[in-house]
Amino acid sequence: MYLSCTLCKKEFNNLVEGVKYSSSAIGVISFCSDKCCRIYLNEKLK
Repeated sequence: MYLSCTLCKKEFNNLVEGVKYSSSAIGVISFCSDKCCRIYLNEKLK
């Protein structure tokens, strides 16, 4: 299944690559890489 990265909007196959982040406040969001996930969370938690 192809998803769009929450941060950079790159499409990726979530069965092969990517990161899924889940929290009760934000919900489930998907990223194409650890780097995009880290950048997004650092900005969100400031």
